Amino acid sequence: MSVRSKDEWTIHSTSLLAIAEEYSSELEDLGITSADDSRRIQGRLDGEQREFDSGNVTTITTTTMFSSRMTSTLFAVLLALTTLLTFGLAAPAANIARDIWSPKVLTPNEEVGWVIGTLANVTWDTSNPPAVISNGSRVQLVKGGIPLASGPGSTSEPLAKDFDLLAGFVEVTVPDIEPGNDYQVVLFGDSGNIGPLFSISEPTA
Repeated sequence: MSVRSKDEWTIHSTSLLAIAEEYSSELEDLGITSADDSRRIQGRLDGEQREFDSGNVTTITTTTMFSSRMTSTLFAVLLALTTLLTFGLAAPAANIARDIWSPKVLTPNEEVGWVIGTLANVTWDTSNPPAVISNGSRVQLVKGGIPLASGPGSTSEPLAKDFDLLAGFVEVTVPDIEPGNDYQVVLFGDSGNIGPLFSISEPTA
């Protein structure tokens, strides 16, 4: 998967982080607590794989550091965590075991669209929140599956940030962007949850 932006990777990494939680002890045993640690381990794996492929060695010693329940899935998690940690999106391994709350986005949706230049609400389901919500909150706009950084009057700000996730809604100003029916919002908290498709239209005269 090609990563166009930090936010786009976050959208696709929610399930990856959930898998990583299950194997947090193995990650700690490997000493993966930063991007440098992840790159260091990956470098060792790459080097030993090259030696193995060339016939110079018959075993890959770094691989034996993993417990018996290490599978190809976890191996893929390790590789992907290199990217996650590089972007600063994954918590240190010591802190990775925590509740993941991914509240369902309710509106906007196919029946509730937005009009450019007006105030609109993003709403979400607040049932079953975790005891601790550790990350900041923000709302990002997505068009055609690609995140846009298009807050009011800015090309680098999200639509909203630092609001109360337990409130269940946040008011945003619909930016002056191209009308279309392939928009979505992503609600970021402990993880990213993308909402249904909706339309953004020009105001009527």
